[in-house]
Amino acid sequence: MVKKNNNKSLLLTLATAGLIISSGVAAYLLLTNEPVRKVSGGANVIPEDAMMAMELSTDAQQWEKLRQLGTIESRAALERNLAGLRDRFLTAYGYSYQQDIQPWVGDTATIAFLRNSTLTPPTASTPDSIPYPPAKQSMAIVLPIANAEAARKIFEQLKPQPQGEVAGREYKGIKVLESKGAGELNYSLAVLDARYLVVTTSAEAMDRTLDTYRGEASLATIPGYAGAVAEIQTETPPFAKFYINIPRAASFASANSTRTISEEKLKTLEENQGIATTAVLTPEGLELKTISWLNPDSEKKYAVENKATGMLERVPSDALMMLSGSNLWRVWQDYLAGAEANPIAPVAPDALRAIFKEGTGMDLEDDFLNWMEGEFALSLIPVPVSEGESKFAAGFALMVKASDRRAADRAFELLDEQMISRDFQVGEAVASGKSVVKWTSPFGGYVVIRGWLGGNVAFVTLGSPQVANLILPAPKIPITENPAIAQSLGLDEQQNTVDLNGNFFMDVDRAFNRENLSLPQLPPSQKVWADAIDSISTTSVISGDRRTRYDTFVKFKQTVPVGNGE
Repeated sequence: MVKKNNNKSLLLTLATAGLIISSGVAAYLLLTNEPVRKVSGGANVIPEDAMMAMELSTDAQQWEKLRQLGTIESRAALERNLAGLRDRFLTAYGYSYQQDIQPWVGDTATIAFLRNSTLTPPTASTPDSIPYPPAKQSMAIVLPIANAEAARKIFEQLKPQPQGEVAGREYKGIKVLESKGAGELNYSLAVLDARYLVVTTSAEAMDRTLDTYRGEASLATIPGYAGAVAEIQTETPPFAKFYINIPRAASFASANSTRTISEEKLKTLEENQGIATTAVLTPEGLELKTISWLNPDSEKKYAVENKATGMLERVPSDALMMLSGSNLWRVWQDYLAGAEANPIAPVAPDALRAIFKEGTGMDLEDDFLNWMEGEFALSLIPVPVSEGESKFAAGFALMVKASDRRAADRAFELLDEQMISRDFQVGEAVASGKSVVKWTSPFGGYVVIRGWLGGNVAFVTLGSPQVANLILPAPKIPITENPAIAQSLGLDEQQNTVDLNGNFFMDVDRAFNRENLSLPQLPPSQKVWADAIDSISTTSVISGDRRTRYDTFVKFKQTVPVGNGE
């Protein structure tokens, strides 16, 4: 007998799962403190409270590799962006990189973003108070000197500036040249013992950088930094390295956000120390090795759970997208720990709970997530279309290993009742010879199928009813047997399994192809980059109770090279 029901519910459940997996990344601690001598030179000059730092290769061959990746449109966009940076930081001052910088610069250039000092409001703000000015930042660029004589010339023979004037001063025994009266084009410049040329966008940033060079705490002395960088070193010279100071960056973002974050909530982020990434260019794309770690004094710890490969055997090989993890409940807890203090969190936890409650009449945590402490996978699976149909169909499949089967059964029974009260048709059905429960939307065309796979694995599909047939009782070809995907996820060729905490794969080319799937289209400024990417894959491993490692590969499309810029 067919019953009735409503649907906002599963849609919310699946959307929630994707959100938690993609956004609930917490930072972990690397306890090893390697000697500073193992850290690249620029890190020894950057102040420890830098919000972000990036080290870029100055090797022309590396940049040529970058220019060979992607589509003609994306490469043209890259050239425009590089030209904009060149005009902003070199041409505006009368310089050329090839003539004035390249002859003497070392292998890398380090760029750091520092928050400017601000006065704390003396009293709490009131509706009549004058708005407190937003936080501002300065930039510091550290260029290692490989040819001291060539570098000295640029310092001693500065070119006339388009506006303002250049004056000299001395700070702690170091000569500094500064432009004044040029507005946003003002800069400070200093040469440090013929080892580095430092350029900053404010006098304050210069003084802080010189203090660091004279012995104050630097980026290289941050607890866990040197060890984290050593953890992600590569045999091939990297194209770039990145570092983000989580609490400093979040505090700055909060100060400039329309969403108010209390100091108490921001303080919880101080347990997180940082995230470091190494980027290596390959003939096919970009390899990113990332590690995040907690402050050594943090009481926060994480369970070492690397059990996210078994569920991959249940995901079809042609999945457009796949997310998997070791413990959905723990992912949610990690998201909760940081979302309330994260000004750029996509959805506030309370809002997510409210949406789920409104759509299902049930509690997200008490009724569902609390029995989802096992391995899980969320995938977007293409469905073969009937002859004559012009639109490619696909559907979502969420699979979770239940830690409490009785609680799961009770939750689904209640959910069936809720769907009936929302005018959905709810009744028994058969998929691949297995008994399942089918919900049909009163609005037509919208179908949800739920049931059980072996090993206490609950599944829910959303979209075409054919999706259930593709995972029951098991996919004909699992994603682990797709050579390209298995290789990108780092799966063992023989056993198709490694100890991983989480996996992500997305076939960007197929997912955003309107002939295949009608996903929301990106704005033109973002679409040009998405169109250049073939696929993205990421694996994560919790390597200790306070650290985690992520390996990402971005595979680009290959096209005919375009001309180079300066």
